[in-house]
Amino acid sequence: MKRYIALIICCLFIFTGCDEQKQSAEKTVFAFDTLITAKIYGNNKEKLETALENSFTLLEKVEQTASAQNPESELYRLNETAYNSPVTVSDMLFELIETGLEWSEKTNGALDITIGKLVDLWGIGTENQRVPSDEEIQSVLAEKGFEKVILDRESKTVMFTDKNIKLNLGAIAKGYAGELLRESLVQNGIAEGTLNLGGNIVTIGLKNGSEKWKIGVTDPNSPDTGIIAKLSVGQAAVVTSGDYERYFEQNGVRYCHIFDGKTGWPAQSGLKSVTIICGNSFTADCLSTACFVLGKESAEELINDLDSVSAVFVDNSDNVTTLYIPHGEIEIYG
Repeated sequence: MKRYIALIICCLFIFTGCDEQKQSAEKTVFAFDTLITAKIYGNNKEKLETALENSFTLLEKVEQTASAQNPESELYRLNETAYNSPVTVSDMLFELIETGLEWSEKTNGALDITIGKLVDLWGIGTENQRVPSDEEIQSVLAEKGFEKVILDRESKTVMFTDKNIKLNLGAIAKGYAGELLRESLVQNGIAEGTLNLGGNIVTIGLKNGSEKWKIGVTDPNSPDTGIIAKLSVGQAAVVTSGDYERYFEQNGVRYCHIFDGKTGWPAQSGLKSVTIICGNSFTADCLSTACFVLGKESAEELINDLDSVSAVFVDNSDNVTTLYIPHGEIEIYG
């Protein structure tokens, strides 16, 4: 059996071209299994570099909080101890879980943070990736359920009503980190810049104070170099979920890392990628995963009920559909 894994470092491309007279600072780290880069602009390079150093500590904090695989993480310990016993958690972990559960309910399980055992079973992106048997899949599906997680906001506690529940926040933690990073940089006096978190682009302010940023949306068929569309955005989050980001192939079938929690299999919704554009990186990350699982028609119904959310869908026939993107703010290629 041949297996192929593609971990795409950048699912979107940023066209900057800022004022050459401005000072800039840039920092890149490896976190959340991808490269994360911030480039910010201002009048004092030392202050820019200090802002980056201060803000980037948040990335490590989110990873240490939200990793389902690291035995030292807060989430890992919670998964081990929360059955029938309320566990007090940090504000950060509580917010991640609470928001994840809210979107799990809003999307009727298209986003489901309780599929940790299903993620482990498939092992996509690890040395143990494989196609499980139907019996194995049905067994772990019976153990999930976002209604089995009980939160108490006042005491900041989390409890599981099923001993087999395992939370996995991999679908949303990077979006949460992107929003925290932007907020921290703004609090440190940054008014202009871009953040690239693998497939999540977050912009701060306007380019050169008055121009929109140009964001290229990856062509799912040529993810390393191809662009299928170019967006013009102000301060925004642009997040893409696609079947080309992390996957393996067996007998000519591609199995991607985005799971349908109802079937237990990688999502087969007729889409190759979904790009969400909105004002909050955390929200965009939740929605991109959910919409990819739902498929275009149901995803459009979901987005129709939301305020200030736009989308770009690329289906399996390479048709590009846009939703709520103003005229002149997208250029589609091909």
